[in-house]
Amino acid sequence: VVRGEPDITVQELCRAINEAGDINDIRGISFLSPEGKVRNNPPRELLRDLDSLPFPARHFVEKNYFSNPKLKRSPYTAIVTSRNCPFQCIYCVPSSLTFARELETRAHTGKKPFISKRSVENVVAEIDQLAAEGYKAIGFMDDNFIITEKRLKPIAEALKKYDIIWGCQARVDAITENIAFILGSTGCHYVDLGVESFNDEILEYIKKGASREQTIEAINLLNTYKVPVKLN
Repeated sequence: VVRGEPDITVQELCRAINEAGDINDIRGISFLSPEGKVRNNPPRELLRDLDSLPFPARHFVEKNYFSNPKLKRSPYTAIVTSRNCPFQCIYCVPSSLTFARELETRAHTGKKPFISKRSVENVVAEIDQLAAEGYKAIGFMDDNFIITEKRLKPIAEALKKYDIIWGCQARVDAITENIAFILGSTGCHYVDLGVESFNDEILEYIKKGASREQTIEAINLLNTYKVPVKLN
């Protein structure tokens, strides 16, 4: 079992298996010993420099057709530009890898994992590559893609340059009028908003950190700039 941060762990594990090497020193894995006992190796450190990772090896799946029903254009692919979430919602099971990192980090530190972000330049370079390969639609799978207007704008402008339509996930309190304008003017075809409830008492109980009023304001702003909204 690969626990927590998988990238380097999987690389080391595959190399060890391929070369009949020793897995006892590979951090971040659990396995059965020859005696049938569970061994938990020490945890793998979380990656801070996401720019050090290569872009996904999409050529291995290029013969397969992938689509997104909210983006009616193809070829389609997904991008992740950041990892983990700083908020304290008590109910959340985010993306499977984020959840795995959170379980592992909490088990060893008692805290949530820190946020790591790819640089804008690195994300734009991947968009350049995807455009050259003919991709027409992109879904951003970050738990919270909209972090700041400063970060969003150059990424959105790169997508607009290539006429790539796209969508993302966001918190309601991330949607300002400037951000709604950027989304609406650069080909954003959906925003998945984490709403959960329109009841302020419930929102407070689940530690959402956002209110019914903020949710309605975010929906109205996105509607004003003709950005389709999906409510979770």
